Amino acid sequence: MLKGGLVNPDGSRLRFVMEDVTGMGTFGIVLRRGKNALKVAKVRSLSGYSEEETTILKSDNESNLACLEVEKDVYRRAAPFPGIVECIGISNDGILMAYYERGTLDDHIKNNQKPDVARQVHWIMSAISTVHHFHKCNILVDDIALRNMLLTEDWSIKMIDFGYCVLFPPELDLTTVEDEHGLTIKGDIFHLGNLIYSIAAWEKFHFELYPHLRYERPPINELPDPAPLLFGKLIQKCWTGAFVCSVLDGHGKVLDGSDKGKDKRFADVDRRKTNSDAI
Repeated sequence: MLKGGLVNPDGSRLRFVMEDVTGMGTFGIVLRRGKNALKVAKVRSLSGYSEEETTILKSDNESNLACLEVEKDVYRRAAPFPGIVECIGISNDGILMAYYERGTLDDHIKNNQKPDVARQVHWIMSAISTVHHFHKCNILVDDIALRNMLLTEDWSIKMIDFGYCVLFPPELDLTTVEDEHGLTIKGDIFHLGNLIYSIAAWEKFHFELYPHLRYERPPINELPDPAPLLFGKLIQKCWTGAFVCSVLDGHGKVLDGSDKGKDKRFADVDRRKTNSDAI
C-alpha cells in the first residue's frame, strides 16, 4: 500500500478514482456512488512512517473517525428534515447521502448573478428554519457556512457537514450551556447572520468567531453594514447577540417584527408566494 494512502476503518484500502471525489474536508472525503454520495473519514495508512509521524497520524485518524461518528449521531437525532441533506443509510464505513449535482451555494454565488427576491427569501427562511430545528434537537452546529449548503434540483437548499456539531443531552437548556471551546447558541446565531448576509448581499462574508478556540464577538463597526439588505435588522441582531435563544420561534414573527412590514420588497414575494416558480 502507498505511504499515506486512505484506508477503511478496518484497515483495508479505500478504493476510488479521483473522478469519484465530490468533496474533501478537514476530516472526511465524499465519494460519488451512483446516484448517491458516500462520506467516509479520512483515515490514512500508518505504513512507512517513522515512530513520531505514526503517533501524529494515528491521532489525526482517531480525530477524523470521531468527527464522522458525531455526524452519524447528528443524522440519527435530527434527520429527516427538509433543510438537511437526505441521509439514505449509516454503516461502519460511512454515511450514504443523496447527491445534488447543482453543488454548493458558495460556488453558485461566485458564478451566477443574484436571483430574484423570492428565491433569496426562500433560502434565508430555509436556513433559519434548519438552524432552529437543530437547536430544538439540542445540537449546536458551529460550521454554518455557504460551502455547507447544497442546491437541489428544485432549487431548495440542504445543509451538510456536521462533524463539528456538539450534541447536548435533551434535558439541558441549550441557552445556558457551552462546549469546552466556548461554543454557544449565540455563536451559532452569529454564524447564521453571516449566512443570511451572504445570501442577501450575494457575496460571501465570513468572520472567524473562534480564532483562538474561544468565543470572541467582534465590535459591530468591524462588520459590514446590513441595513440596506433584506433582513438587515435580523442580521444585525444575530451579530450583536440580541437573540438569547434560537432566532425562529415561528419565523413569521421574525419577519413581521423586523423587516417584512417595512420593506416593500417583501410585497412582491407575498403576491407570488403561491406560485411555485417564484422560489
